[in-house]
Amino acid sequence: MSLIMINGNQVNLKEQPSIKAADGNASQSNYILVWTSERLMPPQMDALANKGVIIHEYVSKHTCRCGYERTNLAMIQGLPYVA
Repeated sequence: MSLIMINGNQVNLKEQPSIKAADGNASQSNYILVWTSERLMPPQMDALANKGVIIHEYVSKHTCRCGYERTNLAMIQGLPYVA
């Protein structure tokens, strides 16, 4: 997950660790990156949608840029397919 493309801009997450919400809080943005262990299947997408996640686009093989208006990430981070 180190190299992704967002709005035509290449972002290296290894060089910008502050992008990751290590504290489990998404209060500073209405967007999150969801890194998964495999490409999402429709039931997994539905489960994310039920938790308030709106998938906008894949930005790398297993990373999606998503809309998310809540602040607590624990219920997303706890899913078995979210890395």
